[in-house]
Amino acid sequence: MGFTTKLLLNKARQKNDGTYPLILRIIYARKVAKIPLGYCLTEKDWDEKNQRVRTSSQVSANITRLNTILKQKCSSLYDQVAQLDMTGDLAGLSIKELKDKLKDQTQTNKIPVYVFIDKLMAEKQAIGKKGTALTYRGAKRKLFSVFGDRLTTFEQIDYQALKHIETEHLKNGGGYGGLSVSLRALRAIYNRAIKENIVSAEHYPFKHYTIKQGETKRRALSEGDFQRLKCMDFPPLLAKARDFFLISFYLRGMNYVDMAYLQIQNIEGDLERISYQRNKTGKYFSIKVSEPLKQLLLPYLDAIGYKTDVTHQSTTTKTVERKKTKHTPSNDKKETYIFPILKPNMSADRQHETLKNKRKRLNDKLRKIADIYDFERFTIYAARHTYATMGKRKGVPTAVIQESLGHQTEAITQTYLDSFSNSVVDEYDALIMEG
Repeated sequence: MGFTTKLLLNKARQKNDGTYPLILRIIYARKVAKIPLGYCLTEKDWDEKNQRVRTSSQVSANITRLNTILKQKCSSLYDQVAQLDMTGDLAGLSIKELKDKLKDQTQTNKIPVYVFIDKLMAEKQAIGKKGTALTYRGAKRKLFSVFGDRLTTFEQIDYQALKHIETEHLKNGGGYGGLSVSLRALRAIYNRAIKENIVSAEHYPFKHYTIKQGETKRRALSEGDFQRLKCMDFPPLLAKARDFFLISFYLRGMNYVDMAYLQIQNIEGDLERISYQRNKTGKYFSIKVSEPLKQLLLPYLDAIGYKTDVTHQSTTTKTVERKKTKHTPSNDKKETYIFPILKPNMSADRQHETLKNKRKRLNDKLRKIADIYDFERFTIYAARHTYATMGKRKGVPTAVIQESLGHQTEAITQTYLDSFSNSVVDEYDALIMEG
């Protein structure tokens, strides 16, 4: 045999995220050709002895399928090199000439669409962009629900494919708002695939397809209904759902996903502030803990062993004087989730399913409250709009908070909020929450 091959990481070309390109090294006639396979992995993801991706890796949702694809690629390349060796042509080829001959083969075996999306999701998870990873997962699931296993290459996602996605989404009762989320994520994925030479820019399907923006239905509780919601007595399960809605409101309409990820380490001082990084945007926020919010949080904190001498009062009673205690959680408690939504060591897929299912159950209870007690129907997201609307009605400047906090205006709103100090925003928070 006039050549040898080995699958390995190219450690001479480390990327900014700490990963290395996966290559097939071909040694022949005292020359070394390195053929990139289109994947980048960390050292802990790669089993060098067995030349495969470790099953513990998070680089793909299906490691077995990924290893099968790699094996097929390498087998195909090996056969082509062996053919050149048998004809006597291999030894006389330069490294560039060999790469050119193998180029068609490596292009033919491009990374499958779903595998590439898995790779991007793992990458976003690794750098803390959980919100982006979730939107990519949503785009993948949308593609699979429409095309199933028939979809393998990005070239298949053309204008007609996008129209088919749109038709199926609307036919199944979806709106343009949800469709735009999936398609904007798909567009970002496709752009990344172009940059990584997985697909040519000439196949870009969004040149002629326009993503339609759905009109967001902004449903905020009226001030009267909000006061009624705070003061009414509900059965235990409905009261818990109501309290969770109020917690979101007092946290400036915090998104359900961000609430789920809150941990003991997000609490500052003597339960004075909650600081966190928003999953969707990556921005940091610091929110003053008001007295009503403190009362709502205490049962959850007590349940996870966050000790305090503060006396809990129900949301329907007035606050009483209390002894203040310095909260000093131990290091092993700091990563404990505040709310019983997620559990430690959950996989990304399990987290996604848990968040979706528990949010649905919460919204079902809120709708039940509306139906039984004569409210306009609302969901947990209405807490965000209620916070904004009440601020507007109480004269809070639009430079601090805008009437609408939908996806189209959220970035602008957060930019305005960022320009003010915590003390200024705290004063407006108190104005909104005092009613």
